Amino acid sequence: MISWFFYLSLTNKILFGIAGLAVIFLYVFWLNSYIFHVHQKTKSPEHTLQQVKFFNKYLYLLLVFLDFILNNLLIWTQLSRVLYDYPYLVVYMSLLAAFFVFLLIIMINQQISFNVSKEIRGFTVTRKDKLGKTIRVLSMLFIFLVVICFIAYGLVSQPFGDFYNGYGFMVLFVLVILCISLLTPLLFGKVMDVEPLVNQELKQRLQNYVKKEGIQNVSFYTFQSKQKRKKNNVIVTGYRKKYFYFAEDHFNDLTMKQLESLVACGIGQIKQRHSLIRNALLLFSLFPLYGVAYFINWYENVSWVIVPVFTTVLIYVICLVLYSRVLLPFIFRIMERKADQYVLNQGVDYRDFATALLKVKELKGRPRKVKRLMDRRVKWIIQKSGGSWEEVERHQDDLNKGVAILEE
Repeated sequence: MISWFFYLSLTNKILFGIAGLAVIFLYVFWLNSYIFHVHQKTKSPEHTLQQVKFFNKYLYLLLVFLDFILNNLLIWTQLSRVLYDYPYLVVYMSLLAAFFVFLLIIMINQQISFNVSKEIRGFTVTRKDKLGKTIRVLSMLFIFLVVICFIAYGLVSQPFGDFYNGYGFMVLFVLVILCISLLTPLLFGKVMDVEPLVNQELKQRLQNYVKKEGIQNVSFYTFQSKQKRKKNNVIVTGYRKKYFYFAEDHFNDLTMKQLESLVACGIGQIKQRHSLIRNALLLFSLFPLYGVAYFINWYENVSWVIVPVFTTVLIYVICLVLYSRVLLPFIFRIMERKADQYVLNQGVDYRDFATALLKVKELKGRPRKVKRLMDRRVKWIIQKSGGSWEEVERHQDDLNKGVAILEE
């Protein structure tokens, strides 16, 4: 299949590339029309996004990924004719070129979808601001990939070639994960359009609360809650310096004690090293792939039967799906429960914690799956604290009578 691309002329490769782009852009135009039609019927951003999820997420990502593979093959086979003495250099140059085309596609598609996304999601940024933010983020991603490719090329070149054939790929994978970990706090601020917390009195109270728990170097930011619907509560990033990100709705709907309970949950994540655990789990995702490769190699040597490429790819996909959609969510749920237990152990009133999570659950545009998981989480908190739903509901009724965030 791949060898077929080597026999294509430059003109045919360009035509194939243009055809792939045409398919992507036509699909995006159709998708926007479809989303707008669904939204006119449902009148609900949540229901609209849920109904078009397959076309808007999975099928779109599949098409973009296939186009990336196509562009990579077209560029790689063409460069191989010119730089045939530098095979590794050809691989990384074609990868970077295909990724650059991929970034352009994402940027153009975002501009095509701007009006529909603005109407449904309700964000207030202008087209120019949105484009500027996208360019900043994608540029950082491209620079990151350039650095990784440079390191990889150094590993596969002499005198590191033998090392790469043994353990170099694993070292490279570890370097990628470490770079992602270090860039996450920086990228998050760029992606979310965060702003420093301007309420100085509230900021001081939160800083005093965090310092009381032993966290010294910390900053507080806010972001528009409509941008991050799937996040349940306060988002915490950073290693030496900690960054707490709050949705704007938190300050409109939560009391001070409720807000402190969410901050305590973030502190629990810090003290229990959740960020490091997540990075370790990402590193461990390499081992199932190595296991599949080892098993296929063993089977081919024993049976003298060559496993088809499609079968190999299918096995890889199944392993990744099981790891990412079954095992990881299970582990993350355990980590979440441990952070919740930390909150209760700090003497936080479970009613404040439970009502805070219930309020976060009811924020506009929250996905159904997140709401179901939040209900289970609140039930677990009530059970562990020995309370009851009735007490939580009475506490919520008392708060609804009008308690300002800084009056407690």
